[in-house]
Amino acid sequence: MFGIRVGVWWVLLYCALPIMANENLERTFFPQKYVRAVPAHNGIIDHISNETADKSVFLIRDIHAHYEAQKNCVAIINALEQSYGSMPCYVEGYEGNMDFSPFGVFRDAQSKKKVGDYYLKNGKISGEEYSAIVSSSVPNIFGLENRELYESNRKVFKEIISSNQVILQELEGVRYSIVTQNTETEKILAEFDRFLHETHDPCTFLALCNIQHPALEINSDAYPELARYMQAQEIRKNIDSKVFEEEHREILQLIENRLPDALKTAFGAIKVHYTMKQIAQDRFEGVVISLLQGMNFTS
Repeated sequence: MFGIRVGVWWVLLYCALPIMANENLERTFFPQKYVRAVPAHNGIIDHISNETADKSVFLIRDIHAHYEAQKNCVAIINALEQSYGSMPCYVEGYEGNMDFSPFGVFRDAQSKKKVGDYYLKNGKISGEEYSAIVSSSVPNIFGLENRELYESNRKVFKEIISSNQVILQELEGVRYSIVTQNTETEKILAEFDRFLHETHDPCTFLALCNIQHPALEINSDAYPELARYMQAQEIRKNIDSKVFEEEHREILQLIENRLPDALKTAFGAIKVHYTMKQIAQDRFEGVVISLLQGMNFTS
């Protein structure tokens, strides 16, 4: 993330993979000074907000420990510095000022690039750190983290991942108790299991329920939240977003609150099952931690 005193804009950039970059994106909507500063083949401008502050902030969203994505991040940093000059860079995963001055001792630029490239390929450093290593000037890179809070969250997340199988076994017990009590629920859960590996989506499951169990009337006319969710999915595309996940959870809760009692319990179990799948994939960490804390699961 970069802060510079050149205007009053908030710019959200996605540091996309080469296969995700889209040369045909409509770029004329955004102020041309930003369009020119971000190479289209290295990333896309997703959002610009005109605020009242006296600074411009560039927020770069990237894929961690992915070589091509981090190289794109490097290219965006270089392009922004060429357009606006040296600027402070704020990064995740570190606290306070990051001192890269020792690298200035080495005059062989090619050697520094080789070393930086090696660590970047192996996921040991970020694009920001790579840029600082190979830079001929002294970069201004600052870590945004509070070390105590960072280590605390990291510890909790590792404990949750290590107890993943215990949690899944507990959920299986809950699922079994539900299935044995309601034959209609058993059918619904069986249908969910059959396509879970393709869909990973409780709302799409409800759409399937509407087709195969029309008497339930689980459709977008009766549940406007379903249409809202599908619209959000279309906008979201392939980009994971914590903001979207909060919206996602809100929509799921609105739907669950209005479901008939016969389906509410099953849907609640499916929603939890879906979230557990995300744990297995190490995704949406904050959502997972808050969910498990709310359900009083312990490692």
